[in-house]
Amino acid sequence: MDLNWTPEVIVDFINGLLFLIGGLFCFKKKILKENKTKFYLRLVWISLSLFFIFEGLSYLLLNTTLGTFYAILTVLATIFLLMAINYNYKEKFHSKSLYMVFILGCFLIFLAFQPNAAQIVLEYGYYTIIWLGLFNVIGIIFIYIFSILFFVWVLITWLNAPYEIKREANYYFLSALLCTIVPNIIYIFTFWIPSLILLVDIFLFIGLFGCNIVIAYEPKILYILPFKPKVLYVRDSNGTILFTYRWANIKSGILDQVLIYSNKIKSEELKVIDISVNYDRLILYKTPSFEVGLLISKVSEYLKHIVVEFTQDFEKKFNVFLEKKEFEKDNFINTYELIEKYFNIFPSRLIENNKQNFLISKQYYDLSSKIQEKVHEIFPKKEEFEFFKCEIQRSSNKLFSEFLELRSELNEEEKESKND
Repeated sequence: MDLNWTPEVIVDFINGLLFLIGGLFCFKKKILKENKTKFYLRLVWISLSLFFIFEGLSYLLLNTTLGTFYAILTVLATIFLLMAINYNYKEKFHSKSLYMVFILGCFLIFLAFQPNAAQIVLEYGYYTIIWLGLFNVIGIIFIYIFSILFFVWVLITWLNAPYEIKREANYYFLSALLCTIVPNIIYIFTFWIPSLILLVDIFLFIGLFGCNIVIAYEPKILYILPFKPKVLYVRDSNGTILFTYRWANIKSGILDQVLIYSNKIKSEELKVIDISVNYDRLILYKTPSFEVGLLISKVSEYLKHIVVEFTQDFEKKFNVFLEKKEFEKDNFINTYELIEKYFNIFPSRLIENNKQNFLISKQYYDLSSKIQEKVHEIFPKKEEFEFFKCEIQRSSNKLFSEFLELRSELNEEEKESKND
């Protein structure tokens, strides 16, 4: 049997491969415990991969059964995308819109098994398969529903992206534009100029490749919408603050108000709880010796789980100090390592524009006295000292230790060269 190799077949197989790479690898990067949003998105990418692979096979083999089957995969992709969006916002996958899409999808599947749903035709010098009648109309509706859903989600992500990852959000938005709105506009003209379908596939290829690259490079892009963290604190049972980390510039009175709310909660009454603080929510986890509080714009079971794991790891890491009740701040400076481990889905700071200071200001953070002494020895001038002090806060404690070791080695080499 002769195979019907056409440019569209080749582009379909390339697009299918890109989606498969996105589904299997781009969402695989470890940024926390696996969550359902990421799982549904992987199913979306795999469904679309199968869509293009079966579309390419139907054209290659000129098989009308395959030509109707791949339309069913658009139903799966749209349903999985809606489930991902629903779970991202509400931590539940079902919604009225999902039920409506499901009913419409069942109707499309019914039409796919009807005779004369597709036929082989000659277009722009190559044989291809086209959908017919009501099956064609519903199939195109599904393609547009999926494209609009995906684009709107990316658009909202782009609008809400903090400045720290705004560049990646710009690339993400541009890539989504190229693989949704642009090809769908061009697709309208394929009814008069069928050869334009190749241009549609090319834009899909470019846009999908861009989306895959952005997600693989910066998976935090998937977590922008639901949560805007403000501050995390750890304090002992006597009320002494052991550690704080601020993602955003909040007024000092807000943290005081948070602590007042926390004081009203008795530790023996709960394990983990969330309470309303003005327009934000406080996730609170108390143990007999200390408590952890996270002030954030929205609460989810996923975040509660993270706070619990952070608290348990904090207790293990600093068990010696907690048992001896040595609650000096210097003993808990390495908590930054746990921030990087459990809260790395968030940017290090929620900078909204380039007018904000890229450094973490001294008025928001306190370094331990030991580290301040070491920094002051290296940078005696006040301006240099404050600048470097801010830079330390933006970095991990491990990086600062490596800096001190490198400086010590360089000083030793300099002394040896002078002696020689």
